[in-house]
Amino acid sequence: MPALIGDIHGNLEALEAVLARISVTDIVCLGDVVCYGPDSIECVRKSNAWKSVVAGPLDLALIRHDPNQWNPTINGYIERMRNRFDASPDVDFLNRTLDSYGSEFTENGCWYFHGAPENVRDWIFPEEIYCPARLDKFVDHPEHIYFGGGSHIPGIFRRTNGQWEFTTPENGVTYDLPPNEKTIVTIGSVGQPRDEDPRAAYAIATDTSIVFYRVDYDLELTQRKINDDPDSDNLHGERLPSGR
Repeated sequence: MPALIGDIHGNLEALEAVLARISVTDIVCLGDVVCYGPDSIECVRKSNAWKSVVAGPLDLALIRHDPNQWNPTINGYIERMRNRFDASPDVDFLNRTLDSYGSEFTENGCWYFHGAPENVRDWIFPEEIYCPARLDKFVDHPEHIYFGGGSHIPGIFRRTNGQWEFTTPENGVTYDLPPNEKTIVTIGSVGQPRDEDPRAAYAIATDTSIVFYRVDYDLELTQRKINDDPDSDNLHGERLPSGR
């Protein structure tokens, strides 16, 4: 029964609030532990204790930065974050931890990835149900459950009798994951939600069901830390209260 988290984006207050609520020992993170928030280094330190971490594009950028993948503003930000990591006294540990993040993996009929299957820089959004061929392509594999991050929006995409439907999950409600259906689950974001709910998101899954949770945290403290950080863009703090 893994706990599923992702898109932490350096938001330590949100991450600690989620970890305080998780009672299971297995934690699977679907990537983008770093950047945007003020505490990327501490979030990477904590990730070393988790069962598995799938690398998101920003995690990968701190390992091997390809400027061609980003605009000049984000390139400058990535370079400043890399300099911070290099200046940390435990930089070797941080680098080993980042290097340990995998690309994606399958287990017990489930596929775990960041973004979209086989593409770390793609995202699955609710409106994808109107592009059934695209979703059909994603699930053209033996697994029946697909767990992804990247969109920062929690949701359940079900294919039943050839038709796709999207469900916005409610806090604390159990949703079935039938083995005879193809289901895509996007788990939402711990540190930068985009579904107009500012609370940190996580989920607890079994082979046949999933429960989504939202957690309040000290959002104002995170905002102050971002605003006081010369290397951070205030936008990433200003948008937190609206969950946008």
